[in-house]
Amino acid sequence: MLAMAAYQTVDDINDDFNLDRDKLALVRLLGTGNFGQVSKAIYGASHSEVAVKSLKGKYLDLFQRMSVFNNDVI
Repeated sequence: MLAMAAYQTVDDINDDFNLDRDKLALVRLLGTGNFGQVSKAIYGASHSEVAVKSLKGKYLDLFQRMSVFNNDVI
């Protein structure tokens, strides 16, 4: 059974979190959609299972431009 993640607010999210791409080993494709695909991967020496979202090339620029609004206060 999957555990439910604790409720998070925008202030709880650490935007500086990044994985080292060289330590990812893609296992299999989980699904595809309009913006890209999601794959199962194994990460690093801990062999942690992670999901990797890959955006299609034509959407990368759009999401980079939209990310400017992430830190705006409304």
